[in-house]
Amino acid sequence: MNFYLPTLLFAAAAVTAACSGGATGDDKDNVTLLADSFGYNYFNFRFEKALAYCTPESEKWLRFRATNVLQEDVDILRSQEQGAECEVKDISFTTDTSATVTCEASNFLRTDTLGRPGCMTDKGVFTFNAVKRGEKWLIKMEGLPQSERQSRD
Repeated sequence: MNFYLPTLLFAAAAVTAACSGGATGDDKDNVTLLADSFGYNYFNFRFEKALAYCTPESEKWLRFRATNVLQEDVDILRSQEQGAECEVKDISFTTDTSATVTCEASNFLRTDTLGRPGCMTDKGVFTFNAVKRGEKWLIKMEGLPQSERQSRD
């Protein structure tokens, strides 16, 4: 019976590693830090700094977002006592080089797409895609982040 125990333990470890998509604890820590940093900069309209956390092909989305900021939006942000915050709520590794990150942004400016000034929003839930390029995790934007849930408070 003892002969089978190491075999079973090895098999259980292999199944666990396969189910986790090969992601390590370091990957989870790195993706958490990545999403926190990207979200903080993105929601505080620090698009140039947010770019440092993105894939090169994401630059077009950040440029698009930056060119659609109204002066009224900037004025609203400047009038706030504190900036936007972003907190990672969940990370789901789909493979060892890709993950989906769910973040909750708070105290951020929800902008209008019709050229009207935005309004401050208490909370919103956003999903970001992260990819591993070499040894580095990056946000891969395939569009502008959209909130799954928003509060008008």
